[in-house]
Order: sequence, then C-alpha cells, then structure tokens
Amino acid sequence: VYECGAGEYNCEGGTLAGQASCKENSEGPLCSLCKADYFLGNNGSCQECSDVAASLAWLVALLVILLALAVSWRYGKASPWLQDHRDRVKAWILTRRVRFEWAAVALRIMFYNTQIIVKYTELQDVDWPPPFNAYMSVLSGIALDVNTLVPGLECSPTWNGHTSLLLWTIVPIALLAMTAGIAAADAQSKGHDRTSAVVTTTDRALAALSLIHTLICVQIFQTFDCDKFDAGDEKGSKIKDGEYSFLSSDYSISCNTENHKAYEYYAVFMIFVYVAVLPAALTWFKLREHQLPSSSVGCYKPSYWWFDTFDLFYRLTMTGLLLAVAEKPEVRMIASTFIAMACQSCVMTFQPFVQNTHNAILSAGQVVVSMTIFSGFVMESFDNVKGSALGWFLILMNITILVASMAQQWAEELHALLDAILAQKPVDFDAVARLCQGSASVAIIDALLKSACACLWKFDGLDDKEANRIWDYFTKTLL
Repeated sequence: VYECGAGEYNCEGGTLAGQASCKENSEGPLCSLCKADYFLGNNGSCQECSDVAASLAWLVALLVILLALAVSWRYGKASPWLQDHRDRVKAWILTRRVRFEWAAVALRIMFYNTQIIVKYTELQDVDWPPPFNAYMSVLSGIALDVNTLVPGLECSPTWNGHTSLLLWTIVPIALLAMTAGIAAADAQSKGHDRTSAVVTTTDRALAALSLIHTLICVQIFQTFDCDKFDAGDEKGSKIKDGEYSFLSSDYSISCNTENHKAYEYYAVFMIFVYVAVLPAALTWFKLREHQLPSSSVGCYKPSYWWFDTFDLFYRLTMTGLLLAVAEKPEVRMIASTFIAMACQSCVMTFQPFVQNTHNAILSAGQVVVSMTIFSGFVMESFDNVKGSALGWFLILMNITILVASMAQQWAEELHALLDAILAQKPVDFDAVARLCQGSASVAIIDALLKSACACLWKFDGLDDKEANRIWDYFTKTLL
C-alpha cells in the first residue's frame, strides 16, 4: 500500500486498487499523471488542455509588455515624445542609482534563499500545512519553477522530464555562446579589441547564469532520482528485479529503459559542465577582476571576492547534490538542516558585503532558510506536528523577516553618507574609506563632485561667516 503523496488530489482512496483508485481523468503511479488532453494544474487536479490558453494569457501579456518597453527604449530616439520620456526615466533612475543597486543585491539574496526553500520542498516531498502551502506556490513562481509558471506544458506531446533536461542544459550554453559571438562581431565592426569584448560579455553572462545555476543543477541531478514500486508477480520490459522504477519528477518516464540510461550518461556529462567547468570559469573571472588595479568585486569586500562561488556551491549542496549522495528523504533533510546551520554560522562570521545592511539581510535570510528546513524535517518526522497553526507561524516568520530586512534600507549607512555629503554636513572618514572598497565608490565620488560644485556656486551672495563655513567644508572635508 502506497500513500498518494503528490497525487493526493486525484486519489479516491478506500479499498480500490490500481487505476480504479484514481479520480476521473487521472492515471499512472499514485494517480500522479493525467490522461490525454489533460494536464496537472497548480491545484493538483487534472484540467482540460483547452484551459491552457487562459493559464498562458498572463505570461504572453507580460512578454508583449516587456518587448514593447525594450523596443521603445532602444528606438526611442526616432520620436521626440519617446526621447523626452526616455531621458526623463533615465534621469530618474540615475538619481536613485544607489538605492536601485542596494535593492538589486538585497533581492538577489532573497531570490537565492527562495530557490533553496522551493527546491527543498520539491525534492524532499514536504507536504506543508495550509496556508503555508499556498505561500510556497507563490514562491515557486518567483523561483522560476517552470511547472508552476506554465503548467500547461504537459499538453505538448513532446514535453516530459527528458525534454526539460535538454532545454535547461543546452539553452543557457547556447545563449552564452551567442552573446559572446555578438560581442566579438560588434567589437570588430567598431574596430575595438575582440578579446576584451568577449571576456567582458562572458563575465556578465556568467553572472546572469549564476541566477539559475541551482535550477539547472537540480534538473540534472533529478535524472538519477527514481521512485520504485513493487511489481508483484508482473513481468515486462519496464520491470527490473521485481520492481517498477519511475522518474521522481515525471512518473511518465520509466527508469528501467535503455532510453533513460542514455539520458543518465548525458546528465553525467552535464554535471561535469555545470558543477566543475562553469563554477571554475566564474571563479577565474572573479579572481581576474580582483587582481586588476583599482578594481572592486562588486558588492563584496575585496577579501571575499570568492563568495559568489561559495554561495553557488552552498545552494547546489542544499538542493540537487543531496540527491546524488543520499537516497532516503529523511537523511537528506537531516543533512540539509546541518548544512544550513553551518552556512548560517559562516555568513555571520564572514560578513562578506561592504554594506552592513546587506550582511544583515544575508544573515536574516539564512535564519529563514534554517528554520523553514528544520520545520519541514520535524513536520515530516512527527505526524502530530501539523496543522494550520504551524502554517501561519511559518508565513509570519518568513514575511516578518522579509519586511524587517527590506526596512534596513532606511538605516543604510551609504545612503546616510551620500545625504550628508550632498547637504555639506560632517561625514565619517572611516566609513568613506570602507565603503569605497566596493562598487559604492562610484556613487561616493559622484556625490563628492556634486557637493564640490554646489560649494563653489554658493560663495556668491553669502556672508563672510557662511562663506567661511562652506570654504572649510570644501577644503577640509571634500578635498
């Protein structure tokens, strides 16, 4: 007797066995598959493929809007009205550049934490209590889970776990090669150095690729994660050692076929590419950037130029890699809990970001990850630790820490420093020296130049006392 698990919404239960225990339009192992012309919706039930258009409407609308904005921004110079609004938007963004950069780093930290929680839930089959399960569905979309964003893909006769593996592994490499080729061609047409253009473009492309690296690696390692079921006295080509074996992420694929074995060999090669080659390339680019004179490694302190690679392998260890080293979900949960706690200790000790508020968000996010993963382990280990009370507690914990982390922006040291410089107020020179180690140096230099220009313009029409104060600030603070 097997528990329905993911297909619980399609199970009739009771004393009926096999296909007879599945609700209408569902079939397969644990009633987790849908019949032809139906797909498994986000609510867990099988829906008609005629509903796919409605489920894709928002995605199509979003793509059309983004395309229209991109075209307007790129070719806005042809229209005076578009050019005027383009310049206004650009000026508005530039005046708030520091806050946008701060928010970008903060959102990236939270995005990575969301990926860990979502993939932990998926890979360990955690059945969260309401309303936290609905909250997790939202997070799945934020974490770019394809099945959540576009559930109707199952209606395509060619879409399955193997197709998903090919797309997730081939498309990023193809895009990386294409962007490098375009950069080289553009540099040659303008008479610039092609090597420098390719290196710069590849560096940026690898940084973008790191955003979805965890999702790619999870897709690769899932190729080896199969669920086995007792076949009894049955015989057949899909039965091996008296057991059925189905791909955990897609029960329509049997793991006991030669076709799947071929995809396992392909997955081994992609492990070499995405777990060894690409992280090594990312590390090399970061080291190269760190060794350049008068350079900074983005938002990190110079001594922590390697933290992106560390964070990448942490996310990999918390998700896909556990599938390869542990077969039982209980073991993976315990390992995840200890790894999360170890990483929490590391980030609190390292404090790798230049800006303290980013360090606070990193630490707070790691607390959320650790507590959520531990809650999942406790809930799956003890049947009586379930219910809406736990669901509400988990939501409250996640949202409270999220809001508190974002509120850190108002106390951000860099913002206070820039405001003080522009208002000709006293500044902390130690803070200037420390913050100039990262990408904030551009914003600080910009504020210094603007404040210096403002001081020079203020001399005209000021009384001697105020003029002396401005002159002292110009010479003793700004210079």
